[in-house]
Amino acid sequence: MTPTLYYVVCAVLSVTVLLGISMMSRVKTAVRGNIISAASVLAGIVVTLLYNRIASVGSIYVYMLVGVVIGSAFAVRVKMIQMPQLVAAFHSLVGMAACLVAVGAVYAPESFGIATATGGIKTLSIIELSLGVAIGAVTFTGSVIAF
Repeated sequence: MTPTLYYVVCAVLSVTVLLGISMMSRVKTAVRGNIISAASVLAGIVVTLLYNRIASVGSIYVYMLVGVVIGSAFAVRVKMIQMPQLVAAFHSLVGMAACLVAVGAVYAPESFGIATATGGIKTLSIIELSLGVAIGAVTFTGSVIAF
């Protein structure tokens, strides 16, 4: 896949995610919008993995499957009145993920393409990682409190 085709596919998938989200504002189309958005995000992840030749890493797909199973279990069991708590709980996981990705980048900067020739981390990347950890930690803490 050429870079141009990859970016076009990503742009189309971004628009379909937004289309799905806009469909969630009406009761009649909410289920269809949710399916469209979820399928578009999944397609975006798979296309990105294939484009970067990461498709052979089986553990990524195992983790994705675990996430689908856990998310589906919550989605089936949670009543609509509990939805704000569920969103807060999932949002806290997003904050934690941001922190963990930043920590992983610090421990293996070469894997993220942010290493300098001397083995350090680029200055701009340090700023970005610091913001990621700070925002992720605040998101995590605030969402846990909201939950």
